[in-house]
Amino acid sequence: MTEATRADRVWGVVSAHAEGLGVAVSVRSLCQAAAARLPVSGVAVSVRGELMVSEVLCATGGLSRELEELQQLTVGEGPSLEVLASGASVLVGELDCAPVQARWPLFAAAAVEAGARALFALPLRVGALRGGVFVLASDRPGRLPGEDLAEAWVFAGFALRLVLDEQAGVNSREGYCMSRPYRSVSRSCSLSGVTRMTGDRLARTFVELADTLVDEFDLVEFLHLLVDRCVELLEVSAAGLLLGDSHDQ
Repeated sequence: MTEATRADRVWGVVSAHAEGLGVAVSVRSLCQAAAARLPVSGVAVSVRGELMVSEVLCATGGLSRELEELQQLTVGEGPSLEVLASGASVLVGELDCAPVQARWPLFAAAAVEAGARALFALPLRVGALRGGVFVLASDRPGRLPGEDLAEAWVFAGFALRLVLDEQAGVNSREGYCMSRPYRSVSRSCSLSGVTRMTGDRLARTFVELADTLVDEFDLVEFLHLLVDRCVELLEVSAAGLLLGDSHDQ
């Protein structure tokens, strides 16, 4: 299955769920659609907070919210916080095992006691910009099957766009090109929304670079813009890119 086909299918699930509820597509309705679609007990979305490391935007079911609040408010450790710090996904098929308990001694024990057995945390990010985490929790042990995990990544991508749009006050029905819902970055991702998640200077770079990725992508133009922004952000006189192929050592 191609990425575009999978994205079309997932967006269809998200849209149909919101339509069935009689509401516009939102982060909350997306979480509900993902929880109904995937073999998990609940779904949550957390973003970087102003007063705390992160804050829960939405959670389906009591388990997902309890696990997020446990990490953020009680023990200060766990998969979601690790994803926010590293930008890499954390996929745990069994929480009740020695390696996981050694990795997060406080969180793992409390999570199992709360009824969780598996947890899959995916970053909400574009490139190096990390703004949040998309978390799937299960009361049964086991890894997510390949296609379910692939769809989870697509749900996470749409969640990022919805977070940006909602923070910027953009209605999802107006902000998307519905014939191409899977475009990785939309012009509807406004500067104000990205700023809340990444900081002003990186936000401006994100929006300007994103503009080159939409519609007619020009690699040379993108690389020139990337170098220019590196010079500006790093406050140096010049910068360059060294490109090589897979045979270079």
